[in-house]
Amino acid sequence: MNIPTSQVTQQEVRVLMLLYSNRKHQFMGLIPNNQMLFVNGIRNVITQHKKNQQMRVPDTMLLVDHIAREERDCGKGLSST
Repeated sequence: MNIPTSQVTQQEVRVLMLLYSNRKHQFMGLIPNNQMLFVNGIRNVITQHKKNQQMRVPDTMLLVDHIAREERDCGKGLSST
């Protein structure tokens, strides 16, 4: 795609999404009409994904702590008999 440099300012964002279809064995390019809305949408998706990942970490840590306590408690039960 050729975008004349005289028409594009340094602050202007240009997005071209290139997708590959395994089924059709071809590439398809998409150029969003509203470039800024598209970029902001991608930013929101990334931000939300990061928040979801951060929320999962404490759940995982709770699970690890729970397993460690169970193993410790089981070990105490075996040693006292």
